[in-house]
Amino acid sequence: MTNLGLKIFAILSAIILWVIVINVENPDQTLVIKDINIDKLNEKTLSDSNVAVLSFSNETVDITFRGKRLALESLKDENIKAVVNVSEYTNVGKGKFNKMPIKILNVPNEIDIQIESKSPEFVRVELDETVKEYIDIKYNFIGELDNDYIMAPSELKKNRVLVTMPKTKKEALEEIVVEIDVTGAEKDRERNISIDKDKYGILEMFIEESKIELPIYKYEEYDIEKYINTEEYEVTAKPSKVTIAGTKENIDKFKDDLKEIKEEDIEEVIKYTLKDLYEKNKLEEIKIIKKKVTE
Repeated sequence: MTNLGLKIFAILSAIILWVIVINVENPDQTLVIKDINIDKLNEKTLSDSNVAVLSFSNETVDITFRGKRLALESLKDENIKAVVNVSEYTNVGKGKFNKMPIKILNVPNEIDIQIESKSPEFVRVELDETVKEYIDIKYNFIGELDNDYIMAPSELKKNRVLVTMPKTKKEALEEIVVEIDVTGAEKDRERNISIDKDKYGILEMFIEESKIELPIYKYEEYDIEKYINTEEYEVTAKPSKVTIAGTKENIDKFKDDLKEIKEEDIEEVIKYTLKDLYEKNKLEEIKIIKKKVTE
């Protein structure tokens, strides 16, 4: 063999050896990355068209990559993005689904790394019209007050929230329940109103009263006979003392009403009703008898 032939043979042998080494050291492999979150692109475009996502068949995707071992090792889960362009729809309404492809972004060195498969390849997206309406807020009170205090939920003024949400979800929703913890409200009566948007499928909302003050009153004991002029009358009450709570205005009115009982209003027994007050023990009756005049 001539020198030239030997040189050519040596070069070819080196190339073959290099290819063998490379394939041994850096072979073709597959890599599966599971549970990559699927982002929804262009939801703002949907919102501008008064449309919203009602259901989304898959929130994650599994991706199988093929490539050289060293190239696959450079892949980082957090850099890979899976997206669906939800603005590319054709159907709107409950039960009408759009088959939308999942696109994979941020794959480095796409020459050395290819996407072999995705599971799933598509998602089924259900869209619905959005509506904007007021919904009543219902309070669910938890916790306990001190025994000397009472809360009057009926005095809370009506509260509403203006919501934007899918039409189908709104039709199934009559009220929104907000949990209020009354523990410690004897000292701090103000409470923030917090609504879980995801729980109800609300896209946007505005609460009329974002803070409320709980109507809480302290019980006080009052001696009935003390407030009725007893110079001309004998007064007995059953019970003689009542423990009641309420606004200062209503308590003062209760006292004034007792003081203003006139002779023409007196019967042997008066059934007295405590109006706009809260009783710990019930005032059953007031008995008033005109005193006899002695000569």
